[in-house]
Amino acid sequence: MYLLDGVTGATGPDKVTVTKVASGLREPMGIKYVDGALYVSQKHELTRLVDRDGDEVTDEYRTVATWPYGATSTSSPSACSTGTATST
Repeated sequence: MYLLDGVTGATGPDKVTVTKVASGLREPMGIKYVDGALYVSQKHELTRLVDRDGDEVTDEYRTVATWPYGATSTSSPSACSTGTATST
């Protein structure tokens, strides 16, 4: 997942920046920023993306809910609840 900046207002291709903020997500279908946290709805779960060091790159993937609704868990970037996630 990528963060694009400089895409609105008086801008051009030379002013747009791209930052990779998350990887290893399984079919992300929606994203929402709520109360200072970024949430991604994936095919199998709702995941909160946590940036612990403020560099705008996800350090931790927290499962908020699974589909159908189930237990929650916390994962590091190296191991997602259903597969591998990396922070590259």
